[in-house]
Amino acid sequence: MPQDLIRPRRSYDFVVRDTQFVRIQDIGNSIRFEVLQEFYEQVIANDYGKWMFPRFSHLYVLVASYGSEQYCKPEERTWKNLLSSEQYEFLKCYDNLIIGYLMVNENTPRTDTDEYHLLDFIDTRVRGLGLAAYMLSTYLDETQSCLIPLKIIHSAEKYWQRYMDDMDIDPEYLIQQKR
Repeated sequence: MPQDLIRPRRSYDFVVRDTQFVRIQDIGNSIRFEVLQEFYEQVIANDYGKWMFPRFSHLYVLVASYGSEQYCKPEERTWKNLLSSEQYEFLKCYDNLIIGYLMVNENTPRTDTDEYHLLDFIDTRVRGLGLAAYMLSTYLDETQSCLIPLKIIHSAEKYWQRYMDDMDIDPEYLIQQKR
């Protein structure tokens, strides 16, 4: 699969392009413990609970950096313009904030040459920035594999149809691959 099939439909603010997209197990000491703790308390404990812990190594996160703002041009939006006041104050205090996350299915990748990897879920904590598309594109760039959702909720059907059209993916092919 050519890696240039999916490209975000928009240009991203510099602060978004300057995020770190990383598998959570590979974060190490690059962000402070309080950032992980806040993510756990605000997202994992509330939304996913015990279901996620055995599969935690399959979680990728998108991490915003407070330092990005100093490199913005005057006309560019900054995290102060994009985050809620509570999120911005946390970012300012701890230098980082996890703003998006996705879980790759534990059975993926089966091999390094798989064209498609299965996606359990994807979500963002900041709406309207196209962060989900940004994470999908970044994952594709880094792995040369396209993420395909295992299950599509009704409210996201149009999003995933557009995504599959952009990727030139035949939904019938995917159904056969999941079996």
